[in-house]
Amino acid sequence: MGYATSDEYEFTFVTSTEELITEFQKSRRGPDSVEDDAIGGLFVHESTNFTGPPEKANVKTIHEGVKKAHLKILTREIENSNTMSEGKTAAETALERISIYPNRYAMSSHYVILTDGSLQRARPIDKPRSQVSYPRFNKTAVQITFLSGGKKPNTKMFETYDRFLKAWFTVFPDCGVYGNNESRPSDPPNTFDVRQSIKSKYRFVYRYDDLSDLDEFPTKVERVITKPKTIAKTSSTITKPISFAEANQQVTDLVESKRFNNDVTSIFNKAGAAMASLNGEDMNAAAAKFGAENLPKNDLKAQFDKDYKTFQSGMKERNKELNNIIGKVNTNNSTVKSFENKITENRST
Repeated sequence: MGYATSDEYEFTFVTSTEELITEFQKSRRGPDSVEDDAIGGLFVHESTNFTGPPEKANVKTIHEGVKKAHLKILTREIENSNTMSEGKTAAETALERISIYPNRYAMSSHYVILTDGSLQRARPIDKPRSQVSYPRFNKTAVQITFLSGGKKPNTKMFETYDRFLKAWFTVFPDCGVYGNNESRPSDPPNTFDVRQSIKSKYRFVYRYDDLSDLDEFPTKVERVITKPKTIAKTSSTITKPISFAEANQQVTDLVESKRFNNDVTSIFNKAGAAMASLNGEDMNAAAAKFGAENLPKNDLKAQFDKDYKTFQSGMKERNKELNNIIGKVNTNNSTVKSFENKITENRST
């Protein structure tokens, strides 16, 4: 990028939201990155003067203009400080310095929205912004630019911006969107309230109300880990936690212990003896099979049969009571006819 970019380099266009999502996801600085230049936020820039139809106002035109601007500014700085290399002019010295770090002297926008709504790629997203242009937020930011020339972007440009944001929040749901002057206060404010539009449309809750105290966005790990206000202290009344290894060893010791195995065997024998008793099996045979100590103290089958007879007897008594009640409300044709005549008589009086 910048002076390292050949004249034949083609600045391509983004053709779909899905394409952009994939591009974000696969970026070296993308959502899986743990590097210090991982993407942490998006800055929205609007060109102050430069605009026009896409055939004239596009990324290639910006690229050439930015190269000339960087060379001009650096040449002037060298002249003013009288720091030319021996035997070289200020311009030659500037070119020499630029050749050492060519990516620093280049445009910073990663994406540019042209006046017809086209979205054109500019600086590769894997490369952070120029630290020459942006001393702050050069490593962790992505930049998108409207070529609106100091005026509010048109409808087509905003439609493209909305599609861009859809892809952005799909991949970077916790990374905010900011006006470019929040990273470089010398820039004029945007023609629209970037933060408020994001809050309203995407219900995004900003982590930072003010970026003035930051030079870069915190890394993904730093965003996840937050130091608690009060650090919990251990209590002497609570048993000290043991490690997983210690816990596993204790479980193994218990399972392999004689007491544990004896308890399990006893449970199964008692259950088997109880089932034998209920099934009316010979108790001598059950004692031989499950152990006399595991036989139930009482004859479970005899107790069950006794309880069942009591239940049957009780149900017979309840049935008699029910039949007696039902009999009192039973009737026949004569009683129904008499009841009908009585109602008719009452109506005629």
